[in-house]
Amino acid sequence: MLGINRYAFWGIVVISITLLMIVILIVSTVRYNIKQKYNSINQHIFKNDTYKESLKQFNSILEDAGITSKKDRLKLLKIIEALKS
Repeated sequence: MLGINRYAFWGIVVISITLLMIVILIVSTVRYNIKQKYNSINQHIFKNDTYKESLKQFNSILEDAGITSKKDRLKLLKIIEALKS
């Protein structure tokens, strides 16, 4: 084995597997925390009835103006962002 002691080889294997498991645990923990934060934000937004009512009013105003497709709404939002800048 290229001059490596078999105990040293197994030690390297065990250390690399341990480090790999630690990295997997850290990544899964970070993903879980991000997911929980996203879910709590969504619950707060959609639990609020005033948000739903204002969204319904906004959509009805857009429909009255003739903007019914999602593509047209995105164009309108881009125009508004450009005017804000």
